[in-house]
Amino acid sequence: MTTPLRSSFLLLLTAVFSVAAVAKSTIVWLRPPEIGMEVEGTTIVSGVQHDIMALIASQTPSFSHRFESYPLKRNWSLVRDGNTPDTVYCFYGAAYNEARSKWGYYTKPTSLALPYTIASREGALNDYVDNDGHVSLPSLFAGGKTTVVYDGIKNLWVNKVLTFAGSNNIVPMNVFGKDVFEHTLELIEKGRIDFGHVSERELSLITRDRRAMLSEYSVVELANEVRELDRILCSKNALGLTATKQLDRALDIISQDQDLSKELGSLNFSMLGYPNTRKPTYLRYWDLYFPITPAVVSVSRSDKQ
Repeated sequence: MTTPLRSSFLLLLTAVFSVAAVAKSTIVWLRPPEIGMEVEGTTIVSGVQHDIMALIASQTPSFSHRFESYPLKRNWSLVRDGNTPDTVYCFYGAAYNEARSKWGYYTKPTSLALPYTIASREGALNDYVDNDGHVSLPSLFAGGKTTVVYDGIKNLWVNKVLTFAGSNNIVPMNVFGKDVFEHTLELIEKGRIDFGHVSERELSLITRDRRAMLSEYSVVELANEVRELDRILCSKNALGLTATKQLDRALDIISQDQDLSKELGSLNFSMLGYPNTRKPTYLRYWDLYFPITPAVVSVSRSDKQ
């Protein structure tokens, strides 16, 4: 016969195992500080970056999710060195880099961007524009023009700059804790560099008077380079591998659902800050790079954890 004390113990034990059974590991999504992002403490609470991460997270119900913002190097450190039993750090917006693949797992691409443009002080590069309306990096650097390269940032733009620039053409910078594009704008405006890559989003958010003091140019060496811009980079441990596989599945689900894919494409378009006149072009490329192939049932938003 079961005693009341034994019954109570069994009920307590059952409750403990029930809680353990439903407990979820957590993905901590990381982004650096950015214009248009609202952060309370370290928690990202709103902004298009938050909306993109939340959309992908909504299709990853096996994890709970937090969205946090730290300076860029701190984000890399958390992904590289963070190792707790029930928490994995994943950076959203990482361009593929072979060195980082040694300490992190990359998902498949999450977005694309139209070819890079550069900004300068108004009219500063007009003498270098060719008949097709482009400027050429070799010509700019041969003319003694300078640009900035930031410590820790490697992408297609940086690769092209390093391919053609001499040491006198590059101003190296550490931008710890600052918005990269805002810092680039300040360098241009102060005359410390002649040109730099500034995102369309950054240009769309600055004041009209400030933008009127700038000129934008397309670069011939990048004119045909539609870019798979962002991936998610998770810690290279057992939980990170599980998270990466789940996130890849979430991206498959989104790409196979017409409404979710259109939503993710539109959010990325907004994040990049392109003018509305370029949206049809952007979404045409989106459909080309992320074609709809219905196969997987999505998780409803009401099921999001």
